[in-house]
Amino acid sequence: LITAPPKEPMTLPHVDARKEPTLSVDDAQRLKVDQIKKELKKRGLKVTAKKKEDLLSRLVDAIKNNVAVSTAAEMAKRDSLLNGLPPTAYWKSLTKSATPLPKPNNPDGNLRAPTELNVGEPNPKYGFVETFEREPF
Repeated sequence: LITAPPKEPMTLPHVDARKEPTLSVDDAQRLKVDQIKKELKKRGLKVTAKKKEDLLSRLVDAIKNNVAVSTAAEMAKRDSLLNGLPPTAYWKSLTKSATPLPKPNNPDGNLRAPTELNVGEPNPKYGFVETFEREPF
C-alpha cells in the first residue's frame, strides 16, 4: 500500500507591514482554524462559525473578491472605533408596517412602558416590513 505523505499545515510568512500580504485559495485551504480566523479578522469579516468549512468558505470568498487586508495597526484603530461592531456593519432605515401591533394582554391595566405618559391611551407600536437575520444576544 502506497500513501502520500501527510500535508503539513501552512505557516504564514512574516509580511512587511508596508506590503499587503497575498494569500491564494490553495494556501487558505491548508490553514488551521486559528489561522483562518486571523485572516478573516484582517479582512474585517466575521470570525465565528460552527464548522471550519464555513470559516474557510468565507475566507475563500474574500480572497476571490479581493477584500482588502488590514495591517495590525489599522485593525487596532478600526476595532477601537467600532466598539465591537463588525467593519462591514452599516445603518439602514427600516419601513414601518401600516398596521400597529396588537396591544399586549396585561392583567394589571396600571402598568405602562417607562416611555409612555400616565395619561390616556398608550401610543400604538408598529413593527417593520423588513426582516433580517442576526445572532442572538
